Amino acid sequence: MKISPRNRGQRFEQMVDLANHTYRLKRIAHVRKTFPESKIQRDKKGTIQKHWFERSGGLDYMGTVNGRFIAFDAKSTRKNYLSVDKVTDEQYTELRRVLDFGGMSFLLVHFELHSETYLLEAEDALRWRNSTERKSIPIEWFRERPSHRIYSRNGLILDYLDPIQEELAFKSTKSHTSED
Repeated sequence: MKISPRNRGQRFEQMVDLANHTYRLKRIAHVRKTFPESKIQRDKKGTIQKHWFERSGGLDYMGTVNGRFIAFDAKSTRKNYLSVDKVTDEQYTELRRVLDFGGMSFLLVHFELHSETYLLEAEDALRWRNSTERKSIPIEWFRERPSHRIYSRNGLILDYLDPIQEELAFKSTKSHTSED
């Protein structure tokens, strides 16, 4: 039986959900999965005839860490690269908006064939989308940035906040200081 790409992505999202649960229990972060909009079609009597979910178009997860807003999407691939088109235009727009409003946004990218997960900061994702002829980001590019590799540690299946702790701490401190 062939596993659909959607189900592969769901397995990775379950890992992210478990990490978020652990972060919450340890009082490190409060991050929740967002859900797509639900649509209902009713007949003239008001009976539900059809129910479906529309694509949210946004990012999969949102929350706070050290008083900072974060938003990210989880992407899984069975290739040796992440296709730039795997991220929708709406998701790129959301990555940019979060940055523009002072939050932090990124993608978590899981390479299934290698069991490797990386954090791709929004600025890099946007740069790949906008300024390169190449339509995919090779795993080698990620491997050249070992500080953004996600590991299982500290009781977390995916400690995805570790690569960005310094930036979160810096911006958190910076946003709480006043300049007189």
